[in-house]
Amino acid sequence: MKRINLLRRIAGIFALLCLSITLFSQVPQGFSYQAVARDADNNPLTNVSLTIHFSILDGSDQLIWKEQHSVITNDIGMFSQVICNDDADKTGGSASVLAAIDWGASAHQLKVEVDDW
Repeated sequence: MKRINLLRRIAGIFALLCLSITLFSQVPQGFSYQAVARDADNNPLTNVSLTIHFSILDGSDQLIWKEQHSVITNDIGMFSQVICNDDADKTGGSASVLAAIDWGASAHQLKVEVDDW
């Protein structure tokens, strides 16, 4: 009998721990993007500084989010960036924060633009 009560207590504690983990979950603060920048002749743009504009559009092509970042490409023209994070330079769109975007309402598109270098 004591063993059953002990197992019930352990199971109860485990259930509370699992519940507390889900209570502290958060909306992700950004998502990763990686690309190779190329010129009009399809040659990689190596070791250059670029200004990249990221836009999130909803299913009807309405601007939800727009931000810009300065990136530096590596030896093969690759750059990586986290989109919609706290250090983003937001330049437009109807959403004020990433959590305000209703991802389930429609399909969304990511538009990527590179300024002239």
